[in-house]
Amino acid sequence: AGYHSPMRPERKGARDALKAIPTKAELAARLEASTLTDQQRQAVWLVYGEGMTRVKAAAVMSASLSSVNKAIASSWDKLGR
Repeated sequence: AGYHSPMRPERKGARDALKAIPTKAELAARLEASTLTDQQRQAVWLVYGEGMTRVKAAAVMSASLSSVNKAIASSWDKLGR
């Protein structure tokens, strides 16, 4: 098993805020109002809105798991501000 650096506090806060959004409509509105790229928006929607695993979201997006992980991680920075 490799070493994983701890999540920066501001990213953890943004991730927790995404998980706390109670409805799909609220998440959709938040994503629509954001400055996320289409890839970031789709990754966040599939994982947090549709409840897909990141692996499944990557398959749906025809993207690598690494790309989905990066899209979600960078979206936390934008959504957490």
